[in-house]
Amino acid sequence: MFKIDQVRFSQYSATGNTFVLLDNREYDLPQAAQTARELCGRLGVDGMLLVEASEKADLRMRIINRDGSEASMCGNGSRAAAHWAHQQMKLPADFLIETLAGVLEAHVDGDVARVRLTDPQDFKLLDGFDAAGAMKDVYFVNTGVPHCVTEFKDLNAVNIHQLGNEIRHHERFGAAGTNASFFAVIEPGKIRVRVYERGVEAETQSCGTGSAACALVAAKKYGFASPVTVKVESGDELKIYFDIQKTGFKNVNLEGAVRCLKKGVIAL
Repeated sequence: MFKIDQVRFSQYSATGNTFVLLDNREYDLPQAAQTARELCGRLGVDGMLLVEASEKADLRMRIINRDGSEASMCGNGSRAAAHWAHQQMKLPADFLIETLAGVLEAHVDGDVARVRLTDPQDFKLLDGFDAAGAMKDVYFVNTGVPHCVTEFKDLNAVNIHQLGNEIRHHERFGAAGTNASFFAVIEPGKIRVRVYERGVEAETQSCGTGSAACALVAAKKYGFASPVTVKVESGDELKIYFDIQKTGFKNVNLEGAVRCLKKGVIAL
């Protein structure tokens, strides 16, 4: 197996969710998990994005978590990859991104990137679920990756690390576990969200799929119309667009700002 000594990278922030992005068409990394753990630790980012060739779309995006595990997709990561592809691959404003969760529609307008997520799956109220002895009306929804969603009046009073870790490893979600997402209503149509992310094993400053999951649960509980505005822990805002049909939520779009923080070459 060959060894790569250094790689060109781009470091991105998508409303506070941070990534190192590599063009894997150039490198074809033999040890993606090890590289992710190394680069994420050194750069202090949440995950590693790999852009690859695709037979189904304009590009393929893989997301390797900070712990080296690979997720089926990442909402904010997809937006960062879309921004990069629009600038570096010179793709038009609208194009397609292949992920393990399915093909996403992307749209880039300046420093705002939007992706249409795969349709939510397994939306349900978890009867009898409890963690820390204080949770009620707990929902589950898969917005590309699984999220357990709970509303609290005051998110500042929640020990996100302790409760998030307990939910993430709860036996109800099996060996794979889940992401733990928490929201509070700020005003009609606007919520605050905090997320403990599986794979990062900590709270992140923003989580796209978690923001979408919380927005859909809030829309279900309170009848909020599309779009729902989400204030994430970084202080930035995302907008979640959706259609409500008899069969559930469809056409869920995640939109927000994306910034390329720096580019360079880094040794492995």
